[in-house]
Amino acid sequence: MKRVCVLLADTFAHRALGLLARSHLHARAGIWLRPCSSVHCLGMRMPLDLIFLDANNRIVRLEPSVLPSRAIRCAGARSVLELGNGSVSALGWQLADQLRVGVARRTQSSGRVWHSITVSASEHSN
Repeated sequence: MKRVCVLLADTFAHRALGLLARSHLHARAGIWLRPCSSVHCLGMRMPLDLIFLDANNRIVRLEPSVLPSRAIRCAGARSVLELGNGSVSALGWQLADQLRVGVARRTQSSGRVWHSITVSASEHSN
């Protein structure tokens, strides 16, 4: 079971700022935008891997290596994981895999309180 650690962005302010202040991401780290069905990478300084999820946290679209200044929408998505470039390949997650969310921990970053969670997929849960 492969895991990622993401910051939960479930308020308008957290989703709006997202990863804009960062110039890189550690492997298997990122942000979970919820609710969300489209993202833009305007102002980003790095490519991202995007994983679009439905209401049941099933993967409905995988977009690796999205370059800065791009915008992507996914009909049917209810949330999006933005991960470091190369994460989709390294994780081996596939369309229809269902993600499981671990226990949230409160963390402080840049003066803001976030909820850090661990997300994993069942081995080929399609």
